[in-house]
Amino acid sequence: MLSLGGEFLLTTDEGWYAEEVRHILSQHPALEVLSFVVNPPHAVTTKYERKWLASGKDIFTVVFCKVSPWTERRLVKGSMEMHVEIPFRDNLKNRLPHLVGGEGKEEGVWWRFLEGFWGDDGVALVPVLANDEGFEQRFLLRLVPRPATLLVKVDPVGSPYRTPAVAATLRAAARIIAGPDDETALHETDGDAVSDQEGDA
Repeated sequence: MLSLGGEFLLTTDEGWYAEEVRHILSQHPALEVLSFVVNPPHAVTTKYERKWLASGKDIFTVVFCKVSPWTERRLVKGSMEMHVEIPFRDNLKNRLPHLVGGEGKEEGVWWRFLEGFWGDDGVALVPVLANDEGFEQRFLLRLVPRPATLLVKVDPVGSPYRTPAVAATLRAAARIIAGPDDETALHETDGDAVSDQEGDA
């Protein structure tokens, strides 16, 4: 939660994303854009910034300040499982291309799957843009292969609000990865049970 007078800083190597964030958050009644800078001098840099600089990329930094009190109710009341587990015996590398670049919409919500990447443990991470009637979030889906199943979960980094678009994204990702032959076998797992089984995944 951002305190009154607190600042939020976004740093990215994607100019379009920085512009989009600036445009969306600048319309929020409690936020004010303090700066939008390309390649700002930083006394301390993250490993990502060092990687971007080494690759010759520009770095875009947007800074916002909370200028008035604001409370936002979550769009989903009660609990909502943030995991879907599906029967899965295919190679995840065969199915991931069907997911990346896809998008979908339902009443009032929209989502898009961006270019994914692989962890050393064989887990795939897929960035997602999700929109609930103008409220946009960016988060990661984590695809974790297990014996005979695949766990599709919201990565804890970022922790998006549990909105209808996030729920729809989980269902859509599981459906696409499963493929047409396995769609009828999809089942949502109980949130507590999944947490007990996740371990370090």
